[in-house]
Amino acid sequence: MGKYVPDRDFIFGTEKLLREAIHEYNDNIHDFEKKNIKIAGKKARRAILKIKKLLPIRRNEINARIKKLYYRVHKDGILY
Repeated sequence: MGKYVPDRDFIFGTEKLLREAIHEYNDNIHDFEKKNIKIAGKKARRAILKIKKLLPIRRNEINARIKKLYYRVHKDGILY
């Protein structure tokens, strides 16, 4: 996907949609800021709204997975 958000084959579902929306935003905001393309600004705003809708869904998925994970206690009493 890019320098900061690598494209991985194990990414799917909401995470993939979120990365696609971020990529769309980056492309459009670059065109708007650097090339002064008006329609790119509208597309960037639309991408931000898409990101805003996806973030709570992804946050809930992460919280659900955290709840499934458990801490393991080492024989010395250290949590890991």
